Amino acid sequence: MDGQAALYSQVGFDDAAHRVASPGHNYFGTGFGKPKFPTLLPTTSLADLANKDCWFGMHQLHIDPECMSLDVKEWPTNAAFKKSEVNVCAMNVVNDCDERDVKLTSDFVAVTRKEQHLQNVLQAVEHDRSQQPNLRRCKHKVIAS
Repeated sequence: MDGQAALYSQVGFDDAAHRVASPGHNYFGTGFGKPKFPTLLPTTSLADLANKDCWFGMHQLHIDPECMSLDVKEWPTNAAFKKSEVNVCAMNVVNDCDERDVKLTSDFVAVTRKEQHLQNVLQAVEHDRSQQPNLRRCKHKVIAS
């Protein structure tokens, strides 16, 4: 049994079941709501903290689960980790707050008749953005795997 199969069997991950599961329909039985925080011990590994939903996400992102069993110090030199890192960095990150600001502004453009009112709305949005400088859209080139 290879490392991936061993990790999958350890957490009860059934690859065939995940291919037919549809997201949003309680496909793993863990449901939604406030999660239970696990008890952390000195011997707790990262793989111990991953539930079935985490494994599904890793599977969808083509992240090699063998990285989870390695010591964190070994990650920078591990080929599987580097490949997984490339896949994660290739994701498009969307900032929902900025998207909502653009929608709000475009909605006000249609209903405002006075230029001064529109400028006030735009200044409010710009002020809000300046208060939250880290909430920006980040686009990376998607790498096919």
